[in-house]
Amino acid sequence: MEILINELSLNGQFDDIHQFEREGLIPIIALLKEFTNKDTLLKKQDLWKSQVTSGDNLYQVLTQCRTDEATRFKSALNKLISEPFWETSRRHNDKNDYEYNHKKINDTSLAESCERDKVVISFIHEDYSSTELQISKNKTQIIDVDNLFCEEHYIEVANRKGQIDKCKYSERKFAFGQKTLLENECRFRKTRKRQQGKSVYEEISSGYYWYLDNLHQDHYEVFNNTGEHIGEADLLGKIDLSKKDKTKSLHDS
Repeated sequence: MEILINELSLNGQFDDIHQFEREGLIPIIALLKEFTNKDTLLKKQDLWKSQVTSGDNLYQVLTQCRTDEATRFKSALNKLISEPFWETSRRHNDKNDYEYNHKKINDTSLAESCERDKVVISFIHEDYSSTELQISKNKTQIIDVDNLFCEEHYIEVANRKGQIDKCKYSERKFAFGQKTLLENECRFRKTRKRQQGKSVYEEISSGYYWYLDNLHQDHYEVFNNTGEHIGEADLLGKIDLSKKDKTKSLHDS
């Protein structure tokens, strides 16, 4: 995907550099870590001029700040103000009028995104706090632009646009605590079996059967393909064979 940094989301809203680093930069860095090699981060050539505080722009943060945090984030800041720039292959032009919140936004990344993959990254800002921004083109067409500002947003957009592998999507949802291990369709498939009122899942690679312990709900019971108990697995999927219990079988009611 072509993802553009929304420079309009930086207009000096942070009280000081430390607040920018904590509330503005760290969420952006978390987002960038989620990108794949199929993604291209584009920005406006003069993004470095954008105000972070009332008296500091991005370039000043990069070159003048000597805090430990600024040093730690230097490479990330460099990525935000270096090539590639969307102006080198500009898609939108002044024959069309683009508006957001009834304000003209031609010559901005937000307008440019309308003619690309319709995805932007915004810094924390009250005007860009929705995950979807509605842009008016020529007052007749409404274009919905996905707006990323924290790491959970990226995988949803990438999945919807078919830009992320289904297995990778399941893994990341599980990592964010939004899916259980057994919901990873690339690793498990649901069977018609039930145990303790819970659905039983078959691990595709091994043929093992798993279900979530209904009493404690802090581990999975794991059985081989003949229904013999082989151990317990924690919620991350690590099997402890020492927990094997010969009194348990998959056929117990």
